[in-house]
Amino acid sequence: MKQILDKTEEPFHKLKKIVWSAIRRTDTEVNMVRLDASAYCSAVESWDPSESQHKISRLQEIAKVKQPIIFGKRFMAGSPEKGIPVYSSSEMLRVDPEPAFYLSVKWQDVIQELTVREGWILISRTGTVGNVAWVSEQMDGVLVDDHMIRIIPLEKRYAGLLYAFLNSPPGQGIIARLMYGAVQQVIKAVQVEEINIPLFDDNLLRELTNKIKIAANLRASAWKMMSGAGHRLMEIVGLPAIKPSEDARVAPRSQGEVIRLKVSEMLHSSKASSEYRLDAHFYNPTAQQAVANIKACRSSIKTVGEVTERIFFCNRFTRTFVEKDHGIPYLAGKNITQIRPTNQSYLSRSQTIGLDQYRLKQGWTLITCSGTIGRTCFVWKNFEEFVGTHDLIRVVPNIDVIDEGYLYAFLSSPYGYEQILRYKHGSVIDHVTPEQVQMVLVPCPSRKDQEAIGDMVRQAYEQRAEALRLEDEAQAILMAELTKAQATREE
Repeated sequence: MKQILDKTEEPFHKLKKIVWSAIRRTDTEVNMVRLDASAYCSAVESWDPSESQHKISRLQEIAKVKQPIIFGKRFMAGSPEKGIPVYSSSEMLRVDPEPAFYLSVKWQDVIQELTVREGWILISRTGTVGNVAWVSEQMDGVLVDDHMIRIIPLEKRYAGLLYAFLNSPPGQGIIARLMYGAVQQVIKAVQVEEINIPLFDDNLLRELTNKIKIAANLRASAWKMMSGAGHRLMEIVGLPAIKPSEDARVAPRSQGEVIRLKVSEMLHSSKASSEYRLDAHFYNPTAQQAVANIKACRSSIKTVGEVTERIFFCNRFTRTFVEKDHGIPYLAGKNITQIRPTNQSYLSRSQTIGLDQYRLKQGWTLITCSGTIGRTCFVWKNFEEFVGTHDLIRVVPNIDVIDEGYLYAFLSSPYGYEQILRYKHGSVIDHVTPEQVQMVLVPCPSRKDQEAIGDMVRQAYEQRAEALRLEDEAQAILMAELTKAQATREE
């Protein structure tokens, strides 16, 4: 039995809804003698292998499942300059993953088993369980932390099937039933090994794998193109790479920022430093270096406020979430840099007052402005049908003044990021405001140069959209095959 409480604080004996699931005794025997109801009664779509017309194989029969050693990262920490970069489970779901932390080189021999290879499938094993990632070409050979279980296909033809099935509603339903834990949900490699996988004919296996591989290659190409757009932008406007300043120091007995500066630097009335701020980060030498370099570049300079029609975020509002069929996709701050938004929510169309003001439009740049500051996203062939959280600043470009793709490329560059980050404020949760983003300096080369960079950005986003389309096609093929087999069984 699995109880589902409504949102009121009713006593236990007044539960509004109880979901019952009748199960066979043999089901408990093959499910590690689990006695918790969620192991047998899941809200996620289930799949019964006993009703399938396909040959069924345990996952361990077609792939090796590996769980790297679980280690204490805090005691193995290294510096970004000399340490070994390691990617987290959440970073592996991003379109532009960055190292989450660095490990000391003295542990190099111990942590080599964290290395992943192209074509492997990764599953998050704790916290948010069941997120599935494909190791792409550009991530081949990197180190991924111990929060992801590795699935290594024994034959390449099974790779696409494994990735598609584990990402599908039936696959996610199986993983949901495997999770356990009183405080934090977890799964183990030994459980993943026992997952039943339907085996299709070789032609279908090749089709699934080809679509997934092409999608991965498109994402790798898009990543390279975005990187190339950033380098091209720096060349055109004549900006050098930003080097971390050595003027900032960390106090020996605290974690605070310590920056030495003159009183005159706090009091002069230039636009870059007119807030009379007393927090050290506003005077971050790296950000000061970025501003100085922009002022010395060979292009004309404008502020973001001068090249946009509007910069705004929405008021906080009551959010009523509903099932997919009755709502509109809702984009949270963490979702804007993900390959595919995880834990997707849907906002009620009928119960949300002023819904249109939260809708996102093509050509806008989105910036996270609360918590994790300065992450950016370009709305192009991705989120046009979404509504966004109030914690996203919307930058609406004036296309008569600046190319929208070029503006995004700059705001997502280190020069844009450092300028945005210097304005962060807040005693507990960091924030920036649209008014502060308006003051960010933007070098503006010729329209021709702007469009050349903007075209690279748009092409990269179109490749990402095509990658998602191919993965959706693979999912549709998989589900059609499973559904066909189920229908045949019922007849």
